[in-house]
Amino acid sequence: MEAPPMSGKKSTTNTSSQLGNEWALAIAKAMNQKAEKVPPCWKTAEEVRQIMGLSQTNVSKRIKLLKEAGLIESKRFYVNSSRGLYPEIHYKLIKSK
Repeated sequence: MEAPPMSGKKSTTNTSSQLGNEWALAIAKAMNQKAEKVPPCWKTAEEVRQIMGLSQTNVSKRIKLLKEAGLIESKRFYVNSSRGLYPEIHYKLIKSK
């Protein structure tokens, strides 16, 4: 004989079902997402490295310092890669006033 559900608590079946639906919607949305067009003023760390002729380590350190100083901003763009759609961080110089 099953014990009656305790009052005031949600059924775990309903909660699990709702969570499953939320995950299904999130996955479907991610699968249908298209690559974003990255404006030319946004650069990846690799692009900055190539432009400046520096090592990846130096570029990473300098990007961190510039970001901490409020001189650049970062944004994640979804771009096509050999692995499919991939989130990649890009950086943009903030224009001084």
